[in-house]
Amino acid sequence: MAALALTAAAGAALAVWLRGSLPRVDGEFSVSGPKAEVTVTRDVHGVPHIRAADREDAFFGLGYVHAQDRLWQMVFTRAAGEGRLAEMLGEPAVDADILLRTADLPGAARASLDALEPETRAALDAYAAGVNAYVEGHRGPLSPELALLGVRPRPWDAASSVLMLNMVSLQLSANAYTEIVRAKLGLRLAPGDVGRLLHDGLAEGPVALGASNNWVVDGRFTKSGKPLLANDPHLPMTAPSLWYLAHLSYPGTEAIGGTMAGIPAIIIGRNAHIAWGFTTTGTDVQDLYYERVDPADPARYASRDGWKAFATREEEIEVRFGASRHIVYRATENGPVVPPGLGFLDSATPEGHVLSLAWTALAQDNTTMDVATEALEAKSAADAMALFERYVVPMQNVVIADTQGHIGFVAPGRVPIRADAHPTQGLLPSFGWLPETAWTDFIPFSDLPCAYDPAKGYVLTANNRIVGPDYRYLLTYEWDMPYRAQRIEDLLTARRDHDIQSFAAMQADTVSLAARDTLALLLPLTEAADEESSRALGLLARWGGDMRAQDSEPLIFIAWMRALSRDLLGDELGADLGFVWRFDPVLLRAVYGGDPGAAKWCDDTRTPGIETCTSLLGASLAASLAELRATVGQDMRTWRWGKVHRLVNRHQPFGSVPVLGALFDIAVETGGDYFTIDRGGHSMTSRRPYENVHSAGYRGLYDLADPDASRFIVSTGQSGNPYSRHYRDLAPLWARGETIPMTTDAAAIAKTAEAVLRLVPDPQPSRSNVPRK
Repeated sequence: MAALALTAAAGAALAVWLRGSLPRVDGEFSVSGPKAEVTVTRDVHGVPHIRAADREDAFFGLGYVHAQDRLWQMVFTRAAGEGRLAEMLGEPAVDADILLRTADLPGAARASLDALEPETRAALDAYAAGVNAYVEGHRGPLSPELALLGVRPRPWDAASSVLMLNMVSLQLSANAYTEIVRAKLGLRLAPGDVGRLLHDGLAEGPVALGASNNWVVDGRFTKSGKPLLANDPHLPMTAPSLWYLAHLSYPGTEAIGGTMAGIPAIIIGRNAHIAWGFTTTGTDVQDLYYERVDPADPARYASRDGWKAFATREEEIEVRFGASRHIVYRATENGPVVPPGLGFLDSATPEGHVLSLAWTALAQDNTTMDVATEALEAKSAADAMALFERYVVPMQNVVIADTQGHIGFVAPGRVPIRADAHPTQGLLPSFGWLPETAWTDFIPFSDLPCAYDPAKGYVLTANNRIVGPDYRYLLTYEWDMPYRAQRIEDLLTARRDHDIQSFAAMQADTVSLAARDTLALLLPLTEAADEESSRALGLLARWGGDMRAQDSEPLIFIAWMRALSRDLLGDELGADLGFVWRFDPVLLRAVYGGDPGAAKWCDDTRTPGIETCTSLLGASLAASLAELRATVGQDMRTWRWGKVHRLVNRHQPFGSVPVLGALFDIAVETGGDYFTIDRGGHSMTSRRPYENVHSAGYRGLYDLADPDASRFIVSTGQSGNPYSRHYRDLAPLWARGETIPMTTDAAAIAKTAEAVLRLVPDPQPSRSNVPRK
């Protein structure tokens, strides 16, 4: 008993100490860095409204509040980009560090600083000063995670912020991954069997890395006669959210929207004149190359001009509680070489070769940060579109609207041009020594897709194809399926009196056109194997494809599709099934829509009999219902999609630790699937195959008739500290499809003020962050 009491007391003492990591958000502090006083007014939702005398001081304030609320997120993401996670987390992070150091993203970030405009450098430096002012002055633990791990973060600098932007590019660039998966599956299957499975079926992989919706209409479609714009980026769901809401106010500028901790910018949002929103284009900006190693001299490789020596650099990976690793990294004229010893990549690389990576994000003249820091001051849609000429990565679909009534679209980014003779056109790794595999140039900005005041009066993107068949350049083969885009267009053009409320209803829409189309194809072909299967088929026949959280039909349908996909592909792919295991309407249309070559997928090669495609439908449905009875409950009437399709905003890395996960993770029930506007992606390969892991972390609704009537929200809360009441307070609102005001009006902000923080320049820098009476 005494031991238990002592343990409880120690736990209580630890909790009290960790609570000291909560920042002071009111009062007056002397800080080193700003030229004049910076005021931070936090509203009832924890959104900071930062008022400053000039642009640099506003970014100083943003750096300060990012550090107050999201320091661990910043430190962790920077460490990941630097390949230094093992310094904090030990041996389990070593392989990730080895891989992440391959591209030398920190080196690219440092090099690109010289290409940036002086105003951008000033913004980066001011932001870093704000971060460091908080870190240096806070008394007590800086965050629960840093305290528990015993880590003191290094000072922030300009390159750290550019690196954070590069990490966004990494997250949204999946082409190299799909190349290597195609190569790996191609080794397992005969070339004639790869077909559409490998071409169309790998656009997203088992879990998409990035997706999104945005749309904009001009006054012909709105009640007010002025444009409306909506945007909801879909990214992995983390606790805290990847997004952080903030308002920057300084003379001539009132900008508000979604920021990312570590980056001095309003990434998506509005000012008093324009609103803008992003979706990822999915453009193929990465190529993998097989590089032939000289068998007589492993320090050389076959280049397009004969044998050349690898460029090398040496890295030391420090490992907490373990031995450090000394890694010699190599590079060819195509790009950095992936180190050997990473099994997944090794298994798809021919003997005597290594893999190298070409990627536009590795350019040393990456000026994307110029656009990120300048867009918040644009006065019109045309001005904003012109800014994006300096944008490099990641390529995005940008929709813009202004208060004058104009709307626009541009898809900026540096896109490689491949020769017509390129043997794989970026779909598979190619041989690095062949002249025809080299990138020949980049698409000129003037030739990138764009539109200004389009005749039809609207623009929408949902990672779908954005160019017609006559577009002269190749952007990608890996467009997302058009279901979300079609649903958006159907709802958008169904009325001419849209307002903020109708756009909010669209963002919350959970009708899956993919489910509708697939059931129309499969139900007439399916025979019930038993009475319960008959009941399930009856429910699905009457169902309209709405993936509502409270209904059982979405769960029955997705479970059936999971079993059917496994039965179709499992025997041929074996352990590699996970790369393509998902609800794939393209595959099902090929198998059950009359493609004569696809029927062979239905026979299970592991059994002596010959299974037919029709018999497989009934058998997979019965198997899926049996699995649901065992895992969800015996009574079909009690099944609910939302119960198993919970969105878990998972903390990195404590979400994977049983006890800490309960404290740090944030979960809510959700509807939707991969193909609904209100996206709810899930991984069929995981232990929780229906859990929502990919959704809209941010939702923004912009009214250009009255910008202060705009709305926004994130999926968790503003704070990254679980002791804060703003850690998870927005999650229930988000789950219900609600939003909060996006106002820059000083009077409205004052009415909802929860705390006011004043940062006053200190003439004695050594006394930074000193409270003033």
